Amino acid sequence: MQGYDKSRLKRVLFVCTGNSCRSVMAEKYIQSLNLGLEALSCGISALEGLDLPPLTKRVLENYGIPVACHVIRQISSDMVSWADIIFVMERYQEQKVISLFKEASGKIHLLSEYAKEEDPEIPDPFGGSIEAYETCFLKIKRCIDKIEWD
Repeated sequence: MQGYDKSRLKRVLFVCTGNSCRSVMAEKYIQSLNLGLEALSCGISALEGLDLPPLTKRVLENYGIPVACHVIRQISSDMVSWADIIFVMERYQEQKVISLFKEASGKIHLLSEYAKEEDPEIPDPFGGSIEAYETCFLKIKRCIDKIEWD
């Protein structure tokens, strides 16, 4: 990975707004790859304890990714400290996380930008159609697949 000692990258934190779509898709997808990484997801404005939207579950299950149980989580200092690298979906999330947790500044990146995608942000599908959720998932999948994890 760019600028990192790959042998030390073991814990990945995915952050979005509500921890109900994008960050969960990224967490569950990377866990399904069995890369030997630990992955968590959270949101900068998450309503903790809620269940996932049905469309998030449906898209993941359509791609054979189990979503047995996921509880929506708010980002915390402990999560930021735990992570070796942090991926956000939109630039404002990067700015917000750094403003809340100064220790995040050296290890936070936009997922799409890090994967060298043309469009650096991954739009939120919340409230959209099943197609919007699937498009979002496929972009996240493409980004994760482009990163050299080992």
